[in-house]
Amino acid sequence: MLNFFGFFKRKIVYLYCILQKKKQEVLNKKKIRYMQAEIKDLIKDKLPISVDFDATLCYPHAYPNIMYENKHCFDVLKKWQDMGCMIILNTMRGGIMLSEAVNWCKQFDFTFDAIGRNPTQDEWCGKDVYKVYSVLDIDDRNAGVFLKGEEVDGRGWVDWEKIDEVYTPKIAKWLKIIDE
Repeated sequence: MLNFFGFFKRKIVYLYCILQKKKQEVLNKKKIRYMQAEIKDLIKDKLPISVDFDATLCYPHAYPNIMYENKHCFDVLKKWQDMGCMIILNTMRGGIMLSEAVNWCKQFDFTFDAIGRNPTQDEWCGKDVYKVYSVLDIDDRNAGVFLKGEEVDGRGWVDWEKIDEVYTPKIAKWLKIIDE
């Protein structure tokens, strides 16, 4: 008889633990900010994407020098602009070096929608916030970014063909949320 009650007690404790776990999962879901909600709340008409300059748009990383165009970067960025994205230059360059970088990009018929700041974020986070808001940030120093050329300089630079392949379909999906 004692074994039966011990077994029954263990089953009740087991079920209680499962219910607590389910309850916590429900609470966690309520705290999660889903991409769809973020896009609907924070993005008015253009999907913000930020990009670094050195070893992202040009290669190799030779700061403060600007060496070569990172092939395909401007084709991809222009395509994203045509799709409805706001491309923001997010770089450590400032002053004359920033002007040189912006003018260098203009040589490839590319103009940024914003530089150093997402102009729409002032509406909801204030001007004292310095981090650029974007749904995608492409930078050679980001963990997980697709790189090529690591054998050349030990650092590598952004692989825009792979970025295009992986992120253009995601961007198209995110842009549909804005239009809903």
